Amino acid sequence: MKSKRIAAVAAVALAGLALSACTAETGGTQGGTPVEGGVINIAWASQPPSLDPGAVTTTSTNFIAYNVFEGLVALDENLNVQPVLAESVTQEGYETFTFDLREGVKFHNGAPLTADDVVASLERWLANSTTGKANFAGATVEKVDEATVVLHTDGPNFTALYQIAQPTQQAVIMPASSIAAAVENQIPTEQLFGTGPFKIGEVVQDQSITLDRFEDYVSPSGESSGLTGEKKAYADQLVFNIVPDLTTRLNGLASGQYHFATEISPDNASVLQNDEALAMNTLNSGILTMLLNKEAGVFADATTRQALQAGLDIEEIMLATYGTDDFFDLNGALAPRGQEAWYSEVGLENYNQADVEKAKALLAESGYNGETLKFLTTRDYPYMYNSAVVVVSQLEEIGFTVDLQVTDWAGVLDAFAKPDAWDASTVDFLLRPSPLALSFFNPTYFGKTNDPAIENAIATINASADEATASAGVAALQEAFFEYVPVIKFGEIRAITGQRTDVGGFISFLGPVFFGSYLIAE
Repeated sequence: MKSKRIAAVAAVALAGLALSACTAETGGTQGGTPVEGGVINIAWASQPPSLDPGAVTTTSTNFIAYNVFEGLVALDENLNVQPVLAESVTQEGYETFTFDLREGVKFHNGAPLTADDVVASLERWLANSTTGKANFAGATVEKVDEATVVLHTDGPNFTALYQIAQPTQQAVIMPASSIAAAVENQIPTEQLFGTGPFKIGEVVQDQSITLDRFEDYVSPSGESSGLTGEKKAYADQLVFNIVPDLTTRLNGLASGQYHFATEISPDNASVLQNDEALAMNTLNSGILTMLLNKEAGVFADATTRQALQAGLDIEEIMLATYGTDDFFDLNGALAPRGQEAWYSEVGLENYNQADVEKAKALLAESGYNGETLKFLTTRDYPYMYNSAVVVVSQLEEIGFTVDLQVTDWAGVLDAFAKPDAWDASTVDFLLRPSPLALSFFNPTYFGKTNDPAIENAIATINASADEATASAGVAALQEAFFEYVPVIKFGEIRAITGQRTDVGGFISFLGPVFFGSYLIAE
């Protein structure tokens, strides 16, 4: 197998898996003359459970982490892999990956980036992240010299670099001393040092998270694209104000208290469109699903899950949640239609069946006996609550007894960790460069997917030596997905971030990116 070298500015289409541009649609003010300095205030929907992207998978953590941490590689705007802390990457046989590190890079504590830091960070990621545990069993990391690190996988790993670059629990690099300070895989906030354009400053629980510009930041070269290329920090500070209430976020944006406000409901899009001082950004952010607990309770039975899959009217759910199809795409495949290498139509007859009678028949065959289904949701994210209300109504029509439990997002996450505390919830997952990176396929993720057919399909894709074999594995994975039903996929969704027109530099990429944001000179 020929080796491939990924140069610092070259786009990469590994094994032919180039992906169509399908991430960003932006309508906000991006131009104007930037002001150097100042404070950018952001109305943020929820308190992150941690600021350590290696410890959690929640988007509230990952999106803040975009500004603070970097990995050896990341994804550009077309979801191709590009070097970031690596100067270049050499790939041989899909099982040996050599990273040559950039010179002069510093961590936020002033220490230089070294191979020892990379080894410690990658070993932590392999051992603890959902992606690492699911896709890199037996992998080892070797320090060759002070500027060179090699990742050895246990056999061919067709999607290895995509997995390392994917942004949820990304394989970010921190000092070895920070890794050593972790307690139960949680690094204390005061030890969270990255290499990104902003560093963690003051953190006031449930109030605000302040990021300070890192004056010694050394940017990658090349055109800015996604999370790769040149990064320029204009503002002195990015302040993420924790504002769970949507109305308060909107009012604060309209009054000028905040420059940006995230998690805007489609119901409020007109507010942004009708105010000349405001603008709207939309982005293809991910997929909306009904996450199911397969470990215990009602949905531990596969036939009960299939009954659910047969009965739900997904179009009704999505229209009730988003109001218009401008903000969603009805697609039951594991990958968006634009991701041609991963898109398959296998099993799509099982999507959006809206067949209540079939669902009732399957429910009668299942082990369900009228037990109360514990359905969790939160008002912190309006689309979660709005979709949950409609889903619960449909569940009751099928024949389920449902208890809708509303709490804050932290309470939902806490319940997810307790098998007897929940049965289902509507949650979203970030768009991924490969469906293999979707968290719900991991046996250790909330709900505990445990299916030999899914595991075999993923193993086939990872061990592929050519695109044809990988494509066959994708079809097998999607077939197993509809048979086992780890989640119900509703479709792709577009998130809305509001901004004032006196700021620019916002990036829509798998979530809001603020490191290039700036105040516009008057």
